[in-house]
Amino acid sequence: MLKNRSVKKLVLLGSRWGGRIVVLLLPLTVYAIDPGATPPSAAAAKFKEVIDNVINFGLGLLVVLAVAMIVYVAYLFLTAGGNAEIFQKARTYLVYILVAVAVGLLARVFVALVFELAGEPIPDSL
Repeated sequence: MLKNRSVKKLVLLGSRWGGRIVVLLLPLTVYAIDPGATPPSAAAAKFKEVIDNVINFGLGLLVVLAVAMIVYVAYLFLTAGGNAEIFQKARTYLVYILVAVAVGLLARVFVALVFELAGEPIPDSL
């Protein structure tokens, strides 16, 4: 379990806000579906545009959060003062950040793969 109260609070805050962000962004998927009002090719293009916008927004948010966390990790490294526990915590956070950035960058690859498997042309921005 989490021993540090501030980390526990941060995890709880992240899980609360993460769920709220997903719920708030969920209606964006409605804009990709427009039954009967537009031809299928236009609806597919709009769907691709929405997916591309969501990925771009997510990657932008990921970059901002990654930079903020890297600054925090640098602070931990600099203030560790020989304390092995704090140094190990900073190293662990750095690994988590790098994994999160790698997964975020693979989102584009995953979406391109799904479009390829569906037989749709891959959007130019992917």
